[in-house]
Amino acid sequence: MVVEKITIHTPFNALTWFIKGDMVEQDYNGEYYVYERSILPNVTRKSKNHRVVAMADSWCFTIRGPWQKTWTEDSKKETITFTHGRKVVKTSRKWLS
Repeated sequence: MVVEKITIHTPFNALTWFIKGDMVEQDYNGEYYVYERSILPNVTRKSKNHRVVAMADSWCFTIRGPWQKTWTEDSKKETITFTHGRKVVKTSRKWLS
């Protein structure tokens, strides 16, 4: 899997049904989970920083809850805290060794 822009975030709770395709979730700790089609939804809590990558053309149906007042997006270089309208509240640079 090759993805140049890596941002990991979750600003809301979500229920997701995967309809078609292959999707992989990567959490903040670098763990990977494969999503499979199911009658039961995948539950994603807003406390879980993650990203989802489609490995092929993929379809899903998602019901999202209300957005948090603030949330973070993490990349290799920085953590950005946002509020409504994607307004930046805080930026923290990560020191790479």
